[in-house]
Amino acid sequence: MGVILQPNNTIDDVMINWWNWRPTVNLLLQAGAISSGEAECLSIALGTIEVSGQQAIRMADAVDAALLLLVNPGDRLLLNGQVTVAPPVHPVFRPGSDAHDMWDWYGAQRSWLETFSTFCRLSGGFTPL
Repeated sequence: MGVILQPNNTIDDVMINWWNWRPTVNLLLQAGAISSGEAECLSIALGTIEVSGQQAIRMADAVDAALLLLVNPGDRLLLNGQVTVAPPVHPVFRPGSDAHDMWDWYGAQRSWLETFSTFCRLSGGFTPL
């Protein structure tokens, strides 16, 4: 499952999984590109918010600033804002599993952030579905 970003113009939709999307939303919140209410709407991604073209550009600017921290192609921005070179770790849920390693589960990959920045600049705004 993931989020589909439907642009306001004629470029293609973009689909992203929750593992990359949630850290992206957190990055946008921390950078001041979105409010906490907007972050909440983007986090549920059910068409509850429409991002304007102007706001999409602000999002791209925030992502581009963060990309300066992600030097290597495999770098990821974790949900807590830290940068890691470790490969993604996806949870295996078993009886008695502990969610203490949640930070490692969510990581926006550099390649995704580059795609998202370009999408934001070309989209004319978008709606997450």
